[in-house]
Amino acid sequence: MNKKILKISGALLILLLILAVGVWAAWIFFRFQNSQKKGFDPSHALVPSILYTETGELVCTEDHQKAELSLDLLRQANQDVAAILEFDDRLIYEPIVQAERNDQYVNRDLFGNRASVGISFIDCGSSLDSQNTVIYGHSSVYRNIIFTPLMQYKEKAFWQAHPTFDLHDGETDTYQIFSVFLYDSKDPDQAPDFVVSNWDDQQEYEVFLDCLTKRSLYETKVALDGKDKIITLITCDTKNKSQKLIVIGKRQSD
Repeated sequence: MNKKILKISGALLILLLILAVGVWAAWIFFRFQNSQKKGFDPSHALVPSILYTETGELVCTEDHQKAELSLDLLRQANQDVAAILEFDDRLIYEPIVQAERNDQYVNRDLFGNRASVGISFIDCGSSLDSQNTVIYGHSSVYRNIIFTPLMQYKEKAFWQAHPTFDLHDGETDTYQIFSVFLYDSKDPDQAPDFVVSNWDDQQEYEVFLDCLTKRSLYETKVALDGKDKIITLITCDTKNKSQKLIVIGKRQSD
């Protein structure tokens, strides 16, 4: 009798182990699939499938590399849309939103739907008019979602090939990247001062800009002064979860 009970118990244990492995494998697959979703996918949205001609005519196109995002149409879809961020070769080409809380779009797409990867957003304590506009975006080790391409800026050669990005907010401003560095949230000696948006004292702001320059992984030799407006892009480092990659650009003069 005891042997039969042991055999049944052993079979149940094996069955439970098989079920546990199956559940674990399904969870890994689910995580992998979700990690590949973009917060904003131009191939499945109305706005980037519309191209304006020189005469103002709207033309639908399947060539999304040439399609232009319309800020007006994006704002019709969501009034929280603040701007469009564009890097060379559409390395990044994303609408940027801003809400009253920073957690509002962490896991929501352009249309407010739940998403494993939310749309990029401006820090709620910052603005496009701030001396330092702070923007957050997701990245992933599995695929090029949203800010993942910023990982390439760890290499100076990539920065030399792609030293600027544009921000479209009704007008287009070009920003020259002058500092790229890693911030470790677990290091007590590192302060997240790069999220400060405004300064009352110009000299303090100049000291801040100097510190950002010195923290860079490589020398860019971009000249800065207390009148410069900057944008700080923040994303998780795909090689170290406790680290953030910080990419900062200054607005170029007209």
